[in-house]
Amino acid sequence: MDLEALPPAVERTVAELGGVDILVNNAGGAVPAPFMDSRAEHMEWAFHFNVSAPVELTRLCVPRMLERGGGAVLNIGSMAGAHASRGYIAYGTAKAAIAHATKLMASDLAPRIRVNAILPGAVETWALNWFLGYKEEQGEPVRDTMIERTLLQRNGEPADVAGAALFLVSEAASWVTGKLLEVDGGWCFELLPRVIPDL
Repeated sequence: MDLEALPPAVERTVAELGGVDILVNNAGGAVPAPFMDSRAEHMEWAFHFNVSAPVELTRLCVPRMLERGGGAVLNIGSMAGAHASRGYIAYGTAKAAIAHATKLMASDLAPRIRVNAILPGAVETWALNWFLGYKEEQGEPVRDTMIERTLLQRNGEPADVAGAALFLVSEAASWVTGKLLEVDGGWCFELLPRVIPDL
C-alpha cells in the first residue's frame, strides 16, 4: 500500500461525501511460512500493510472527524495476533501490533473519537476459499479441520464480521472504546492442521 495515496483518498472522500465520521481499517493478508524461511523484508511488509498504513490513515482522518464533532475508528485485526500458530511470525506479530495500537489510539483520541478492533477467526472470504481449495487439491482437508476445531462448528461468513462492525461504529457502542472484540466462532488454540514441520 502506497502511503502517498492516502491523503488524496481522504480529501476525495471529504469532497464527495462531505466529511468523515467512520473509518474502517480493513487490510490484511497472510502467506504462512516457517520461521527459518521468514526474513526481515517479510516482517517489514507485514508491518507496512497491517500497521503503518492503518495508523497513518487514521491520523489523516482524525482532523476531519473532529470537524464533525467526533467519530469512530474500527481496525480489523486477526485472531492470529492473539494466538501463537506456527508459520505466522510476520502476520501474527503485525496483527498483535495493530491490536495494541488500537488501545493506544483509543487512549490518545478520547473522548471525541472512539477506536476499537475486531479480531476475526476463519472467515470464508475469497482469499480463504482460494487457500482452502488449494489445500483440498493437495489432499489436505483443511476446512474440515478448521470447522472441527471451532466451537460453533462452522467457519465465519463476512456478515458475521459486518454485524460486529456495525455495532462498534454505531451509537449503540457509544461507551465502548479501546476494545478488541473476538468474532471467531469459539477459536481453538491450533485452528489449522500442523503444516509447519518440526525443526
